[in-house]
Amino acid sequence: MILINYLKLALIVIILSLPWSTVSSLGLKNIPPISQEGNSFYEINPCDVSLAEFVLVDPKAIYQDHYFFRPAENTSISCFGKVAGVTVLQSGIETEFYISIGANPIISMLLQGIIWILLFSRIPKNKIKQSDTKVEPYTNNILIIGTAYLFTYSIYAEKRFYENSIYSFNFYDLDSYILIFLVFLFLTKNFIDLFLDRTENILNYVPFIFLISGLFTGSNLVFYSLLLVYLGLNCIFTKKQLSKFDKYYVFLSFCWLFNSHGTFFFKVGKLRGFTSSSYEFLTNLYWIIFFFLILKGVNKLYEISKSYFNFNLFVKNLSLTTVGMLIFGFLGSTTPLLSYLLFFYFGLQRYVITEINPFLIDEFGLKVSWRGLFPSAETVGEFFGLSLLIFLFFIIRSNKKIEPIYFFGIIFSGLGLYFSDNRTSIVLVFLMAVVYIFKDSLTANKKIIFILIFSFTSIFLILLIIGSSNYTTSFEFMSNSLYLKSLDYQFGNNYSSFLILLEESKNSSNIVYSIFSILSTLAFLINRSEMWSVFFARYNPTLFELLFGSGPLNFGQLYGELQIKETSEVLLPHSSLLSFMVFFGIINLIFFITLFIYIFFQEKNNLPFILLFIYIFINIVKNDSLNYFSPFVYYYLLFLIFRKQNSEKLFNFLE
Repeated sequence: MILINYLKLALIVIILSLPWSTVSSLGLKNIPPISQEGNSFYEINPCDVSLAEFVLVDPKAIYQDHYFFRPAENTSISCFGKVAGVTVLQSGIETEFYISIGANPIISMLLQGIIWILLFSRIPKNKIKQSDTKVEPYTNNILIIGTAYLFTYSIYAEKRFYENSIYSFNFYDLDSYILIFLVFLFLTKNFIDLFLDRTENILNYVPFIFLISGLFTGSNLVFYSLLLVYLGLNCIFTKKQLSKFDKYYVFLSFCWLFNSHGTFFFKVGKLRGFTSSSYEFLTNLYWIIFFFLILKGVNKLYEISKSYFNFNLFVKNLSLTTVGMLIFGFLGSTTPLLSYLLFFYFGLQRYVITEINPFLIDEFGLKVSWRGLFPSAETVGEFFGLSLLIFLFFIIRSNKKIEPIYFFGIIFSGLGLYFSDNRTSIVLVFLMAVVYIFKDSLTANKKIIFILIFSFTSIFLILLIIGSSNYTTSFEFMSNSLYLKSLDYQFGNNYSSFLILLEESKNSSNIVYSIFSILSTLAFLINRSEMWSVFFARYNPTLFELLFGSGPLNFGQLYGELQIKETSEVLLPHSSLLSFMVFFGIINLIFFITLFIYIFFQEKNNLPFILLFIYIFINIVKNDSLNYFSPFVYYYLLFLIFRKQNSEKLFNFLE
């Protein structure tokens, strides 16, 4: 066993280094370092010099902050790991060098997948043979082939996205997809075989999806979705009949597809892996199937692993994740070469933040948000805050010796939360920790005093977040600000259908505008007026789309259907609830919010569950966390774990 582990480690090291270490026929002596004057050498000799040779010739590129390594996806297979070109840009008084490294998506997918499979194999195997997770070989092969086929179809469905990334590929020739299908088949087969031998420990290692995001470079696919899609298909195959939810989703799917007219494209950017790149029939078909299988897959994963959930191990892995995210984030921000390697091997949606100082304060005396490895500072702040709550609950209720790694988790989570400058999460962590610490230690009389002090403290902290400048603003101004700002973004006479509905509602003084006024006030107080006004200026649904949405994970129609005045950047809704209103409509959104409220009342004696998910709910109202693959899967699994397993017992080690 020890020998096998060493061999796996050696194989990982070889795979990590070999692709970047090919030897050029030019020889190191004939390779000049890059300079400000010109780099014609790399124009004449593209894809001849490997990354390792480039670094040996110009070692300053390893650590100097004006070097930037970037993947060049649209390159041949033979160019992988080699310098495809160098661009020199003048930024103020400093010269910046952008070094493009060949990163053919097919080779990237294969290489990244092998690395992640090897890392996955480090998870301990089952101690007991699991008969309930095994399926018949024939059925298992069908599920694996089906998974590989669906992901191959995704390349065809999102042709526009891949046109500039897959080198010399004919998207209309069936034979062109054979190689891609074989790559998916190889990765899925090996991943599933490892998973079936490790079902006992999967839930315990879930936090690592925040550290290693698993996005295939140059693609719109996440490695972990191979497993969840397989489990989703498994769930369908093993069920004798469809559930009510399944039937309703199938009904909605037909409606969404019937409604898929027109073609709109969306630059997915940092949302890659969990967002559609276009709105059209074939793309919608893929994302409708994908999202359904992800939901079923997460449920199936929980069902087959819940009996072996080890909260102690889960918290230990959560600690390692928080430590790793901060350390790698800092190292990546200080080392350009490491930043590129982290981007590739961790499968990141965005490059590591280039700001070295996470304590930085701007010229106005405000904290500059620092996101480290994660694409969003606000979402990573949520994660650190949620981790901090879990650590505090764990330590307070633990009757065993606390290992140092847990305290490291608390320290690094606290630092990460501060660096992210997510003030809402900071306040929520403080208030919920106070509630949990004192809930059992007060007498009846002292509880009244505690509630009064806690209430005043909460109000003070909330007012502090809102800011003193908003105290004198009239309610009338706040309640209309969102509507008026949205009108300012209208281009010519192209009014969105939602704003027309609001105008009619305002003139007739009915309940629709009254509800919107409350939302407008909230947006003003939490500094979301600008982002949400841009959203409503674009939101142009038909009646069906308003009620039932336009299909899961698709912003194409929202951002492509209606032209508005130019904004500084593509402003996302910055609210998971608004995003899901676009996807699933108001009716489904209200239904699910009502369902969650019902569950909260059912779990009223389960304080950890209530606190954790009030925390999550408040954050997703004001942030787009659920538009990222990792938070969506992580929050969903936490919901299942802490609701269906009595979390008080988890924290007290009674199970």
